[in-house]
Amino acid sequence: MKRVVVHIDRLVLKGFRHEDRHAIAEGLREELNRLLLAEPNAAAHFVARGSLPRLKVGGVRIETESKPVTVGAQLARGIARETGR
Repeated sequence: MKRVVVHIDRLVLKGFRHEDRHAIAEGLREELNRLLLAEPNAAAHFVARGSLPRLKVGGVRIETESKPVTVGAQLARGIARETGR
């Protein structure tokens, strides 16, 4: 089994409160981890893409009253879509 290491140098969050950044990042990390473990071929999709210096995630719909952790999880699902899962 291959090991996938996801390193995020910078997470640009426009329109969110500064104090929510850690909770958003935590939701992102947790959901990416869940998605990679839930799908047996998910890691292979990431490995096939190689190093990505930048990944722009297309439209992610976020409800107005979403908690920061939920925002992070929704972003993770957007990343999964972009990487071809």
